[in-house]
Parts: sequence; C-alpha cells; structure tokens
Amino acid sequence: GFVTLLNPETGEVEEFQVDEDYKVTDTEQSVEWDWIIEVWEGYRIGDDMYIGIQPIEYQHISADNPNSQKLPYTGVVYNNTNSKPRSLVSMMKPLQYMYIVVWYRLELALSRDKGKVAVMDIT
Repeated sequence: GFVTLLNPETGEVEEFQVDEDYKVTDTEQSVEWDWIIEVWEGYRIGDDMYIGIQPIEYQHISADNPNSQKLPYTGVVYNNTNSKPRSLVSMMKPLQYMYIVVWYRLELALSRDKGKVAVMDIT
C-alpha cells in the first residue's frame, strides 16, 4: 500500500510504502492499495508443460516507480520489416550445422590418413 500522511514535526505531506500486513490507523490522510509488478521465470516444454516457475531472485525495482521492472534477459529481433521476424540465433543455425559437418568430415579424413609412408622394395 501507499500511505500518505502529514508529518507533525515538519508539516509536510509524506508518502511511503507499506506491506499487506499494515493496519490502517486514523493518522493517515489516505491509504491506496495497489499491486507491484513482480517478474517470474520458468521453462516451457512442448505446448502445455511448464516447470521451474518462480519469481526471479534479484529484481531491479526503482524507488521512484516500483512498477517499472527491467527484465534480466535481452533479446533482438532481426529483419521484421517485410518478412517473418527471425532472431540472430535462428539465422546462424544453418552455418553452425555446416560447421559441424565440415569438422566431422575433416576428422574422418585425418583418421584415414596414415601420414607419409616410405615406399620400399622388399623383394
């Protein structure tokens, strides 16, 4: 809750936050109850299975505006002007697959290679 009250020493109006266990007294000018946004994380498996759903441990909360949360993940969407949006990771997948195949072929070629072999006439 957001409590607004008049400070008797200074005569100024002060506002501060209280938790849900706060008991309202008659000294407040107003008490406004509101939800503060909390960021949660979890994993989705398939279309309908969710695991590990929990609030994020360290949340960045501004003192000026407690409902302006900053997410801990940063993502970028590339090329969403005239086509379906694609991430940079999905654009690099074909190159990663080609890289893996080329290195596998190189390992096979190196395992077949016997190196330089001296040719000797043993007759």
